[in-house]
Amino acid sequence: MPLDAVESAPHSATQEFIAYLRAHPQSALLPASELAHQFGLTEEFVRDIQTGLQRLGHAATSEPKASFSWAFLSRGNRRLKATWTRLTDHPERFIFLSIGFTAVILWALSVTFPSPPASVMSRGSRQALTFSETGPLEFILVLGVLAAHLGCYYRHAMSRYALAGAVMVWFATSVPFMISVWSSAVSATEPERFGLVMLASAGMLVMGMLYAGIGSLAAVAGGYFQSRAEERAEESLSRQELLERYFELEGRLARSSSSAEVDWSDTLPIGNWIRKYPLPFAGLTALGISILATLAQRMGGLGPEPKTEIFPSPVQAVFVLVQVGLLIGNAALFAAFGLFSRSSLTSFGMWAVASVTTTASGFLPGSEYGAVYYQNPQHIISMGFILSATLAITMLAHLGGRLQRRSARRRSLQHNDQASIVSEMLRIQWRLADNTSTVCVMVVDAAKSSEMKLSSDSLVVEYSFREYQEWLSEISRDLGGRVHSTAGDGAVIAFPTCLNAFHAARQIQTDLHRFNQEVNRLSMPFRLRIGLHVGEVPGNLDEVEFTEVIDIAAHMQGVAPISGIAVSDRVAMSIPGEDFVPLAQEVDGHRVLLAMNPIEG
Repeated sequence: MPLDAVESAPHSATQEFIAYLRAHPQSALLPASELAHQFGLTEEFVRDIQTGLQRLGHAATSEPKASFSWAFLSRGNRRLKATWTRLTDHPERFIFLSIGFTAVILWALSVTFPSPPASVMSRGSRQALTFSETGPLEFILVLGVLAAHLGCYYRHAMSRYALAGAVMVWFATSVPFMISVWSSAVSATEPERFGLVMLASAGMLVMGMLYAGIGSLAAVAGGYFQSRAEERAEESLSRQELLERYFELEGRLARSSSSAEVDWSDTLPIGNWIRKYPLPFAGLTALGISILATLAQRMGGLGPEPKTEIFPSPVQAVFVLVQVGLLIGNAALFAAFGLFSRSSLTSFGMWAVASVTTTASGFLPGSEYGAVYYQNPQHIISMGFILSATLAITMLAHLGGRLQRRSARRRSLQHNDQASIVSEMLRIQWRLADNTSTVCVMVVDAAKSSEMKLSSDSLVVEYSFREYQEWLSEISRDLGGRVHSTAGDGAVIAFPTCLNAFHAARQIQTDLHRFNQEVNRLSMPFRLRIGLHVGEVPGNLDEVEFTEVIDIAAHMQGVAPISGIAVSDRVAMSIPGEDFVPLAQEVDGHRVLLAMNPIEG
């Protein structure tokens, strides 16, 4: 969110704004200035609400952590998990200490098990340095530390930790490696040794870039799976839980503030440039890097084909290092396209513009690329690989940026930011409204059921009423009905249409004589009243504790005569061709009509 904090909006105006957007969801797409003027709110406050409503999914109040199933592990392993959590609570410190620990172990191994005399790198020689006997152990150690780093990035789902770790790894590896290269090339001249050191530094830069890429990928994966877990948790919330969540937010709104969590991407000028001028920015920056790369080639005497010299000149080594830096900068540029753009389409468009610009720049005067270069099939394959890699970098960075902004909004919600709370309340309201459906409710009741139970044995009562409920359910199920609730003497059943509900009611009254003769073991027969009403139900009827539709249907049943079917005027209008007689009285503002033919045949 923007750096400048918004003023706290008046509570009454905020509530009016919520009510309006609840009834008119599409109005959230109107310009912020228009909505702000209409409700007397600040434009920045309205814009923050709109931003909050655009995120991918529900933001929980507690920050989730990537979790694994530890139920099958022993108590000792659970303690190991707790230790791991404490160690990685501060990622930068964990990365720094683990790198230092690894360096100390490797130094101790080199002192304890010294390597045999290394082959001295001489002019024209390509023999590699001899590995020590502890090479496999060192490899396993480094691989284990790398896995721990990736686990830390996955847990925190922040790419910036991977970038910071890449800098630490580059510094920790490049300095000893460059010293080793300098001391090994004893037969080379000092300028040649300097060139080798520069090449070693370039190689370490590439390794650091690879580390940053893998670490960022782990962070994006962690953020993605955490986001999916949040979405699944939200989808599993019952209607009652959503209502509890809504009223909790309403209570927090009264004591909210405008202290929004600032997304670090909003603090960088490059982010504003990309959002305002995405395609021109992509083209100009790609052209600039291409021109610098061409200059480095010409000034360093380099070209597109690899060089075979073991000892490059210092000038060549420096410009190789410059080219490696430009390569890293180019990859970072494509990552910025995805990270700061607000839509995947914009990210793809920036990648396309930059790729076309970079390819076309090979035909500029002075470049050793061009038509001849691209006529080589191997170069075409190489270019395809580069384009695929940059596209993957762009889109992964875009996903990472969306997850990063979502995390910032989640923290804003934790800190009672007013705009974040309002947007979350609206999202809950819209979700509840989206689940609204129209159903026809049938309420069935057995007349004088208390007398039926008193005059019979308890086991006979239990059997007969159980069979009675099963009989109602079976008839209703065949016509698409779903039993919402049952009591000993009646049932509430929902149907998708009024016609289905009315046919079910007639079948029940028609088959009741057979049921009493063949199934009922009580001394008194079942005599039923049935009431029908249709209306909208907020959400799944099975999750609703109270709804007006059920209440009115029950009242319709209450005025129906024994063996009769009473319907509301809404139900009667939905069943053409049936005969109904209206009653003089009204129930809950609805006219009551009785079916002239409650029995089929």
